[in-house]
Amino acid sequence: MRIGRSFGFLTAAGWVLAITVAGVAVADEDKEKLQGELEELRTEVESLRKWRADLEASGVLGAAETLGEAGEAGESEGDAPSSAAADDDSASREPRIRLPNSMSLSVSGELRTRFEYRDPNYSALDPSGTRSLDFTHMRSRLRFDLEVEEDIRAVFEIQDVRTWGDEGATTADSEGLDLKRGYIELDNVVEDGVKLELGRQVWIYGDERLIGALEWVDQGRTYDGFRLGYHPDEEDYWVDFFGARVRDDAFDIVPAQDFLAVYAGLGEVEPGVNVEGYVIYLRDQMRAFGELDSGNTQFYTIGARVFGGQDLFDYTTEFAYQTGDVNSDDLSAYAMALEGGLTIEEAPLTPRLDIGFDYATGDEDNTDGDTETFQVLFPTNHKHFGYADLAAWSNILDLHGGVSAKPHDDVRFSIDFHYLRLADEMGGWFSASGAQVRPGQQGASKDLGNELDFAVEWQTTESLALLAGYSRFLAGDFISDTGGGGDSDFFYLQAHLRF
Repeated sequence: MRIGRSFGFLTAAGWVLAITVAGVAVADEDKEKLQGELEELRTEVESLRKWRADLEASGVLGAAETLGEAGEAGESEGDAPSSAAADDDSASREPRIRLPNSMSLSVSGELRTRFEYRDPNYSALDPSGTRSLDFTHMRSRLRFDLEVEEDIRAVFEIQDVRTWGDEGATTADSEGLDLKRGYIELDNVVEDGVKLELGRQVWIYGDERLIGALEWVDQGRTYDGFRLGYHPDEEDYWVDFFGARVRDDAFDIVPAQDFLAVYAGLGEVEPGVNVEGYVIYLRDQMRAFGELDSGNTQFYTIGARVFGGQDLFDYTTEFAYQTGDVNSDDLSAYAMALEGGLTIEEAPLTPRLDIGFDYATGDEDNTDGDTETFQVLFPTNHKHFGYADLAAWSNILDLHGGVSAKPHDDVRFSIDFHYLRLADEMGGWFSASGAQVRPGQQGASKDLGNELDFAVEWQTTESLALLAGYSRFLAGDFISDTGGGGDSDFFYLQAHLRF
C-alpha cells in the first residue's frame, strides 16, 4: 500500500502521456480532440491531488508512504530491548501507519515452508531408530502491532501450522488458527523505564539455553503470563521479573505447571565484558514416580552469564545450578557452557571460526532417591547441540567447532562438528526436546556419537531467504551398547518469506 508513490506515478504518467500525445499530433483536425483529452487528464490529476491532500490531513498517508521499504527482520530469533532480555518483536520496527486519534499500526508476517528427511529418526517415540521420516511442513503468521496511545501498545499475531497432506483431502478444513501473540504493553508505569506486559508473549533470554523462542520448530514457544521490567533509558543495567502458566485448565483437572523468574543484566562492567544473572523457579503439580516414590516437582535454577568481545574476538560463558525436587527425588545438578569465536570482517569471504564446550550433569545412580540430571527448561537447543536435534543441555558433554564463510554478501556457508558424550552412562540420552530417547545402562559406553552439519543460507531478496542443509550423525558405542542402531542422516530445504 504505497499510496504516496502511487499518486506520484499517476501524476507523472498523466503529464508524460499528455505531452507525448500532443507532440505526435500530425493533423490539424486532431488538435481539438487531443486538447480535450489533455483537459480530462488534467482534471483527473487535480482530483488525485485533492484526494491525497485529504488523506494527508487525516493523518493516514504520512507513514503509509514508507510501508514496505524497511529491510527484512534479522535471521535471529528475537530482538532484545537490552543486551539480553527479549521479546521477538520485529513488528515494532516496521514502518507505522498513522491512524485517527493519534494511533499507529504496523503489519508484518511470514510464510515458511520446509522439507525434511531423516533416516533413521531417533526419538523418544522411536528410540531404536527403526523408521525414517520425510515430510513437508509450513507456518503462516500475520502480526498487528497497534500503538493505542503514548505508552500503551497492543500486539496481536495469528499463526497457522500444518504438514502438507495432514488434512487427508483437498476439500478438508480440519486445521485451525492459533494465537501466537496477544498482549498489552504499558510503558513508563509508575516511573520512566518501567514496563509491564500482560498476555501471550515470546521471550528470549541470553543464548536461549534455558528460556528461548524455539523458532526452528514451526509453532515456536509462547508464554502465557506477565513481565514487569525496569530498563532505564540512559543506563546499561536492567531487570525483568516475569512468570508464565505453562499448563492448566479452568476446572483444575489437569495439574498446573508454571514458573517465575528474575533475570537481570549489569551491562558492560568492563570493556568487552557483560554480566547477567538469573533465578528461575519452576513448579509442576503433576505427580509422577521418581526413583523411590511419587511426588511433585519444584526446583530453582540459579545462574550467571558473562559475554562480550573486542576487535575480532567474541565469547560467551554460562553456568547454572539446580536444586529442589523432581518428582520425589532430591535434585542437585549443574551445567556450563564456554564458546568463543573469531571473525575477520576485512578478509575475503569474511571467514569465521567457532569453538565451544558444553557440559550438563547426569544421574549416576537411579536407585538412591537423588538425581543429578540437569533439567531442561524452555530452551532453543537446535542451535547449540547440532542441527539434527539429537542432544540437549542434559547429561551431555559436547565439544564443538565450526567454520563459516560468505562468498557473497547474501550467501553464507557453514560447517560444524560436534563430539557428543554422555556425562554419565546411567543418566540416559536426551534429545533436543528434553525427552529421554534411551535410559542409561550400567557398563555402557559414554560415547554417544559425532555429528557433522553442513548448511548454506541465501538471502535472495530483502524478503526471501533460502536454506539448505545436511547433517550426518555417526553413532557411537552407547548406541550399540543400549539396543543397537546405526548412523543417521538429516536433510532439509527451506524457503522463508518475511513481509
